[in-house]
Amino acid sequence: NRFKQHDGINGTDLDYGHLTAVTNRILNTPIPVACNIPNNAVIATYLSSPSVDLERIAHKLLNETEGMDASCIQQRFITICLSNTTYAGCLDNYLPNCALVDAQVGDSAKVDYYIHFRAGLFQYLTYLKWFLIDRLLKANVNLFFIDSDVVMLCNPWNREGLFPRYIEDSKYDMICQREVYKKTRLNAGQMLFFNTNKTNQLVQMMMDKGQQIVNNSMLEQSLVYHSSKLLDMQVGSFSHHIIASHCWEFKFNRSEMCTFHANCQTGINQKIFLMRQAALMKKECAWDPKVCKGYHILPHHYENSTATKTTVQ
Repeated sequence: NRFKQHDGINGTDLDYGHLTAVTNRILNTPIPVACNIPNNAVIATYLSSPSVDLERIAHKLLNETEGMDASCIQQRFITICLSNTTYAGCLDNYLPNCALVDAQVGDSAKVDYYIHFRAGLFQYLTYLKWFLIDRLLKANVNLFFIDSDVVMLCNPWNREGLFPRYIEDSKYDMICQREVYKKTRLNAGQMLFFNTNKTNQLVQMMMDKGQQIVNNSMLEQSLVYHSSKLLDMQVGSFSHHIIASHCWEFKFNRSEMCTFHANCQTGINQKIFLMRQAALMKKECAWDPKVCKGYHILPHHYENSTATKTTVQ
């Protein structure tokens, strides 16, 4: 019923022309050799509403990454906006490489309403994500696709052994996080796709299963796992200490952590607090290498709005 409420607006009704143009511009812009990022590599996320502070904070926190890492990431980072108002907010907040993907049918106000990031419509966003991934892979890129509550803390291509640079350097079709407590689920919040035939087949299968995802977004993790098994894909696993997730880890090594996903948390304030804490931990490590030793416990809950403001200061 929730899917029917979208009045026929679905992944095939969206105009991907601007996303394609932004992707091509990025790929045709030389990147410094020191960045160590492959010429066909792209990082992308998607935003649904400019009114959600989380989505802006996530990308402003890119600036917490020290030195050239931040510049390298932003040159290859695409911020996909799912409505005109979101796109305007993206430009106003100077987010990297804003790309508009809007509806070809209906009015933009209707689309803005349907694509807002809120609990009742999260399933729809999860469904749309696979259409965005498909369009990016069609540009012949290797893609690191992340949710909007993931903060980048380093350039993962600069970490030896973390991100294979080319398909021929990797024995995998895809690398992602495996659910710690449920081995038959692959977490889809941070996924590195190599542009292989099997990867493209997986994405097509996920688009075809859109109705199931809309009915229950929690099925996504299981669908990715079982589809990859059916295709006999080679799927690698990220280290939970490096490509970090709050679902399964509460102690983090500051020097190792490269991304942080504020998942398994509800509420914008909670997510923002955790993402800022992760960025602060990484920054403190850059200031004083002595604090990098051992593991640091990331608070599981924020106390109040004052705590969040203190972290910003």
